[in-house]
Amino acid sequence: MVCRMSASVEEKFDEKLVLQLEADMDWLRENYSELAGRYEGKFVAIKEKQIVAEAEKFEELMRELESRGLDPRSLIIESFAPKSFACIL
Repeated sequence: MVCRMSASVEEKFDEKLVLQLEADMDWLRENYSELAGRYEGKFVAIKEKQIVAEAEKFEELMRELESRGLDPRSLIIESFAPKSFACIL
C-alpha cells in the first residue's frame, strides 16, 4: 500500500526547515549540560545552533519572539529546570 500526501500537505512541508530543526536538536543534545548550567531556570529559543532569545517565563519568551518577528514554529523551544527542581513520580 502506498500512502500519498495531498497537494496541500505537500505544499506545507518545508524540507529545509525540517533539516534545520534536526540540526538544532542535535546541537542542543550535544551542548545540553553547558546550556543547562548557563540558562538554568529559563526558557530558550534556538535557531541555527544559537540561542536567539531567553526568558524566565514561557509567555515572556513568546512575547520576545513575537516582538522580533520570529515564528516559534521555526525554532526549538527548550526549558532548563532549576537545579533545586524535583519531580515526584
